[in-house]
Amino acid sequence: MKKSNINDWLYNFLLDSLDGEQIEVSKEMLFPNSFTTLQRVVYEENKIELLKKYLNNDWYNEDCGCYEAHKSKQNIYYGYWSFEAGAIAKILKINDTQLRDTQYYPYDMVHYKE
Repeated sequence: MKKSNINDWLYNFLLDSLDGEQIEVSKEMLFPNSFTTLQRVVYEENKIELLKKYLNNDWYNEDCGCYEAHKSKQNIYYGYWSFEAGAIAKILKINDTQLRDTQYYPYDMVHYKE
């Protein structure tokens, strides 16, 4: 990402978490209409309510890159999970028990242990 000179808050947040070092970078996003609520999860107190809002209202819609992928003849369907929501919940150590049965939330993946 850095070599490509791409500056996106969500990508930076997720990638920076891999090495445990969160660098405060621009809060600009490549897709603000899709991920603004998810960004608010990181910075605001009402994290569970915002995650629910994101999953129920913002995630899966016609603007989603995987919208109706199950209809593709190219065998590209992998589910409609919001992996970024799960990653943020895991990174921030959010108690996501309330999200267990929320559509599009990858609860089992977030709680997978080897």
